[in-house]
Amino acid sequence: MRTSPCWARRRARWGCPARVLVKTAAFLAGGALLAGGASLLPFWALRGPFAFPCALCGAALLTLMLTAKKPLSNDWQVRLAVNVDGRTSRFPALIDTGNRLREPLSGQPVVIAEARLLEGALPTSGWRELRFGAVGGGGRMACFKPSGLWIESRRGRTRAPEAWIALSPGPLPGSARALAPAEFAGFI
Repeated sequence: MRTSPCWARRRARWGCPARVLVKTAAFLAGGALLAGGASLLPFWALRGPFAFPCALCGAALLTLMLTAKKPLSNDWQVRLAVNVDGRTSRFPALIDTGNRLREPLSGQPVVIAEARLLEGALPTSGWRELRFGAVGGGGRMACFKPSGLWIESRRGRTRAPEAWIALSPGPLPGSARALAPAEFAGFI
């Protein structure tokens, strides 16, 4: 069955329509029960004893819906696949929300990686120099635009937002060997 482009955009934005309907129905039921859905019972005699349990069920349902949500990620890491002229290199990258580095001419975000991660997929031309400033000082990094950049996850391979790759002048602090920009957080 083919879906229209409009429906595909709506589905991508809202997720699975069945999930949205189930969540909406649960919120409506919880609100109705909490607000006195027991008063809608047809028998006047049954209204009194069921008012408190209905309100209790409504409060429990709303509390469950508001507190039960899927965590974004436990470790804030993505697995990147970088393609340069037919050669691919794969490595994990830590999403660094403080990485506001941009390539100055295009304004696109920059992935910072240690050179050893990209040994098999470095371009021969098309390099640019990128200046940066950090808490510990500043400096320069060589950067390039990859032919392709993908984020690999349990759901499969997704095209990453347009980004440049910069080679770190030294080892990155901590256990991370590559830092992805905050724009990649939506793909976890």
